[in-house]
Amino acid sequence: MPILFVVASFIFIFQSISDKLLITYFYKERVEHNDVLNRNAVRIIKYALVIFLFVGGLAMAYNYCAIENVSPPINFTNETLVCYKMWTIPITLVFASALLLSFFITFDLMSKNSAVEKF
Repeated sequence: MPILFVVASFIFIFQSISDKLLITYFYKERVEHNDVLNRNAVRIIKYALVIFLFVGGLAMAYNYCAIENVSPPINFTNETLVCYKMWTIPITLVFASALLLSFFITFDLMSKNSAVEKF
């Protein structure tokens, strides 16, 4: 039984050496795994906040009474729930999304112009 530890250690040593040699001499990075995908994702992901604020603001404005716990009672089945609340929070979110979108577009245009001037 003590020979099993020696055999296992030789197997682990051989496997680690062969893995390092294979990675060093035979592994080539494919085109799909370069940094273009990362740069595009970082460039696009900042607009997710704008979309989230805009869609969230519109969803809140569409049914603002669903957020609150106060609603008038419905006595008959053909009555509809009418909400006459001021939509200050949803409109603020929509305006914030427009402001962020204008900031991001301005920042993108400024960074493109500075990148062109460098080269």
